[in-house]
Amino acid sequence: MKKIYLGLVVLIPVLLTVSCDKNNDDLIPSYIQIDSVMVTGNLDINEGTLSHNITDAWVYVDNELIGTFELPATIPVLKEGDVDVLIKAGIKLNGVSGTRVPYPFYTDYEISNVTLTKKEITPLQPEVMYQEESIIPWREPFEDNDFRLKETGDTSAFLTPVQEAFEGSGSGRVVLDMPTAIYEATSDTGYVLPRNGTPIFLEMNFKTNHPVTVGIYADNPATNNQQALVILNPTTTWKKIYINLTSAVLSTPTATSYRIFYGTTKTENEKTAVIDIDNLKLIHY
Repeated sequence: MKKIYLGLVVLIPVLLTVSCDKNNDDLIPSYIQIDSVMVTGNLDINEGTLSHNITDAWVYVDNELIGTFELPATIPVLKEGDVDVLIKAGIKLNGVSGTRVPYPFYTDYEISNVTLTKKEITPLQPEVMYQEESIIPWREPFEDNDFRLKETGDTSAFLTPVQEAFEGSGSGRVVLDMPTAIYEATSDTGYVLPRNGTPIFLEMNFKTNHPVTVGIYADNPATNNQQALVILNPTTTWKKIYINLTSAVLSTPTATSYRIFYGTTKTENEKTAVIDIDNLKLIHY
């Protein structure tokens, strides 16, 4: 009995050692490196600008969500060998850092048989494009003087093309230098938008030294219901924002059409307001 007891004492640590080594080996990751996601053109639609603000990658490996990663990112994956990878292009909803979602109008990037090796980094260069089912009823690239916008408010301020464009030959600029002024511009016509919960977004590039309000008018024969949705904060560099219109459209079921607006109010104590806008794009399914 004594010899058997001693044998068991020796055997147990050996089993524990083997088990621990195996568990530790399972926890050694492979890595996927994603620096950025590129947007390429889709020949099946007229999507306009390919400018984007893709901030995140939603990464799936063998149909399992690994996580959401701010780019650039080195992503640990507890797998090795050949795997299938799917990446969704992520954005900041309404420009808010705490609200990150895959952009519903970009295709997924899918690649099969990616070979992962423990402790090693596998770089990927994802490319996405606009879904061919995307409907873009209104675009304003500010490439000529025939803007698809109507202006209201201070008559001393007007939209003018400028050569310091974000891209292309021009961007739209508004300058408010009166002591007090109110400016607003709306899309030139109302658009019929789906009210079934399908995603509806407004994309735009902007640079402004003054807060700018963006929203919609829900028009019907009786009234025009204005909803402010986002305030663009001052920035010295061009930025891109994706504004979600879906809930605003759903909340106005009696509207016959919708117009996009942006505008600002300048007070006497504030400096000259300079607002640069480019690549307005209304998009839905």
